[in-house]
Amino acid sequence: MNIMRGTFRISIVAALLTAAITAYQQWIQYTDTQYRRSQLQVGYECGAKKLEEIEASHTGYGNIDISKYGCASRPFWASLDELRSVRRGERIFDDFPVRFSSDVVINQAIAAFIVVNLLGMLFLAVRATVRWIAQGFTVKKP
Repeated sequence: MNIMRGTFRISIVAALLTAAITAYQQWIQYTDTQYRRSQLQVGYECGAKKLEEIEASHTGYGNIDISKYGCASRPFWASLDELRSVRRGERIFDDFPVRFSSDVVINQAIAAFIVVNLLGMLFLAVRATVRWIAQGFTVKKP
């Protein structure tokens, strides 16, 4: 049963490692979402401040690339109505409701723990079966 003890220890390490990796991935996703939200807010507010300049140079309908006016480093498409609503204060940029979910981390850790233990049991079952076959299907008498 030394294999089972070793498998149990490995499963604990695998569960902790899986939990750490999952938590890190969720943190990266959270910071990326927060960064994108802040860039969206900054772009709209900049476009609202330069609304007169944008209206003077824009003659048609549709969306405008406000990155051409220095409001974003990448193409940022917005309509005049959106910029007007930001300027009037009708569009409020609250904190984006992104939460860190510990449930996902716990579920991933439990799954890793179970899988590693099941693999250890499978190894023991296969090893016992191979030994039994090698002995010629005989059962040892006590």
